[in-house]
Amino acid sequence: MIDEKQLLNREWRLENLYVVKNKDGQAVPFKPNKAQKHFDQSKHCKNIILKSRQLGFSTFECIDSLDEVLFSDERVADVRIIGHNKDAMEDLFEDKIEFAWKNLGNFDNSEESRLLSEDLKSFWGVDTSNAKEYAFGIDDVKNPRHVNRISVVTSARSGSPTRIHVTELSTRDEEAPKRAEEIISGALPAIPSGTDGRFDIESTAKDASGIFYRMCMEAYEKQKNGEPLTSSDFKFHFYNWQWDEYGMSKISPKEVKTVMVKMPEEFLKYREEKKKFDNIELTDKELVYYYKKYLELKSAKRGNPWAILKKEYPTTVEEAFDSTENPLFSERKIKESPIIEPIEVLGRLKIFKKHISSHVYGLGADVAEGVDQDSSTFEIIDYMENEVVASFDCNQTDPTAFAYELVKGANLFGECAIGVELNNHGHATIQKLREIYPVEKIYRTIKKDKARNEISNKLGWESTGASKTAMLYVLISPVGDYFTPGAQMRVLLNTEDLRCAPHIGAVKTGGNYASALGLVMRANEKYGTQQVIFAPNGDVQETAAANCLLINDNEVITKGLSSEFLPGMTRDSILQLAKSMGYQVTERNISADELIEWAKTGEVALSGTAAVIAPVTEIVYRDEINAVAGGAQAPNAMKLRQALNDIQCGKAEDIFNWVTSI
Repeated sequence: MIDEKQLLNREWRLENLYVVKNKDGQAVPFKPNKAQKHFDQSKHCKNIILKSRQLGFSTFECIDSLDEVLFSDERVADVRIIGHNKDAMEDLFEDKIEFAWKNLGNFDNSEESRLLSEDLKSFWGVDTSNAKEYAFGIDDVKNPRHVNRISVVTSARSGSPTRIHVTELSTRDEEAPKRAEEIISGALPAIPSGTDGRFDIESTAKDASGIFYRMCMEAYEKQKNGEPLTSSDFKFHFYNWQWDEYGMSKISPKEVKTVMVKMPEEFLKYREEKKKFDNIELTDKELVYYYKKYLELKSAKRGNPWAILKKEYPTTVEEAFDSTENPLFSERKIKESPIIEPIEVLGRLKIFKKHISSHVYGLGADVAEGVDQDSSTFEIIDYMENEVVASFDCNQTDPTAFAYELVKGANLFGECAIGVELNNHGHATIQKLREIYPVEKIYRTIKKDKARNEISNKLGWESTGASKTAMLYVLISPVGDYFTPGAQMRVLLNTEDLRCAPHIGAVKTGGNYASALGLVMRANEKYGTQQVIFAPNGDVQETAAANCLLINDNEVITKGLSSEFLPGMTRDSILQLAKSMGYQVTERNISADELIEWAKTGEVALSGTAAVIAPVTEIVYRDEINAVAGGAQAPNAMKLRQALNDIQCGKAEDIFNWVTSI
């Protein structure tokens, strides 16, 4: 039996009254886990939760919200739970809220439990006439003291909700960023001011853009700086995979011992990095858990398992947003980078290198809310050297005044181009900027609006998941290295398969690249290779995306042009450059056996637009790994690479008339 004193105790109710479905679909008593309890004890009136998967925050919020509407008889409770799509809404309502209500107190489906459940539920009148909503009236729904409601919705603009919970906001960001913005902008004003209302957002990370990312970072910065929170501020909560006590409990000491013996070096290195850079010590058991999650993702074949692992099971906040398939910045490299002192400081502007008139510069700006809020920042980049030469940040500058700071910085570096992010406050900065700076030097977004069938043309940069990887680096700007110079590169020498149909090999089409992709991926999975050199019937041709070169101190050898492979522009440039530098250049057929023999004493390299010239360090042939004598340093290949880069960057005379100034 349950007495009235127990029912008046919220903590007891959450521990003893509700039934949920476990991961196997079985009905089990709900017991808040460690992460849920911690959040419940540390929550604020507004909360934003960045989380690992499988911590059950949506379940906890549904149960806690149901409890609130059932037992709040002093004031009206109207709870709205916003799902990110139709399937999620059905799961939240039917599998969590409705299931918990129908099985209230029915822990084991025995006759005693069923009678207890019916007795408990008889206390409330219930209205289920609205889809995905329960209205509970104390004593009688038709003539109650008041009616409390819980519903699963797509937005919360209408009505007077007292509590809102938004699930997986980052998924909305990814699928429909404007809709994600509208959900928050529409829901926030609906909540009572002060501490009378409650607003929670929880999500795994998807990308380092969008409203969830911005809100997380703003709240995270306040937390790191120890800033006091007001009722209008969101409190930041982060729960990584180490909070998954249920998952950890499934790993036995015997399994830990067995798996650790064969733990890949990559994961052991990861543990060392977490300890060194984040002061996080991972136990053997935790590392086994993490590795098993990796294997699950790998078997699911959803993409790069390592990138997805760090996104869905992050260890740190920074890692969660640095774990996209193609991250712009490496968290590890940032932490390893030395702190460089400025050579000059002008107010809040730090200058690290002086302006060089022959170099090309660009300024990228992120506008914040204003005085005493998040900082407005800008960086000035030297595109010839690919490095930041000046930096500005200040939280005492409003968006209009920030425009003047942008102009001061840009003028110090040759009146360079300015790109301003079009966030909520960027419009005010751009409006002032167009009045005081040449409009042709302000970044402009030009795109086709498919819905209206017209071209939009506006100043500023729209930062979305699709656009952020480009930023100020447009196609005409220098690109980063496709293969890192000096790094190890293993390739597979494949004598059985064709890269593409032989008669169109010289045509630069997407289909030719796509046809080789599966072979490259399978080779990577089996041999750990970065590329495949295709040599059908032993005739060495090219890789999936680059030409192949044999190099030594005197000679550069490559296959003569034919319809079977692409006549690369970089290949042609290297051959011309090699001749001018005194190398003998030979274009002829190369056999697979000759390539392996050459590797014993010479250098092997790949050439392409992004690869430039990348030395091969190992060749897998007939299931054997053959080391290339030239190694990663490959002095001749690197000499040719440097000579080509110097011409591209204006550091050396262009005797071939390749460079066009714009």
